[in-house]
Amino acid sequence: QAGYPVSERFQSVGKLGVYHGGDLEAPGELERAVATRSYNGELVLTYANEAGTAWAANLIFSLRAIGIDHSMVIVMSKAHCDALATSRHAISCGWSSWDMEGCKADDGPVAKWAFIERLWFIRHHY
Repeated sequence: QAGYPVSERFQSVGKLGVYHGGDLEAPGELERAVATRSYNGELVLTYANEAGTAWAANLIFSLRAIGIDHSMVIVMSKAHCDALATSRHAISCGWSSWDMEGCKADDGPVAKWAFIERLWFIRHHY
């Protein structure tokens, strides 16, 4: 695709299907996500909760603008993934039920901050 400032090797816009995924912890689901969204052995992953939706969407739009669409957003809930994948922008996503002791809503010294810990640690998990 002429005009993109990246190497032809990375230009994946229009070449991949949307991944509207399930729980990445389900058997075979992560592998299905990678098979659907990777391009030339690469996949750009990011993660977000509902508060970070605009940031994640902006990243995906910026990548698409330079020809890169082999990307996926990992979110914390099915409802959030449904909203991303079925929007007019069709952002590929998977959600994760993965949790770590101390990151559950009722764990930790400050329960309302537990989701932040989960979001922080999930980036290392995948």
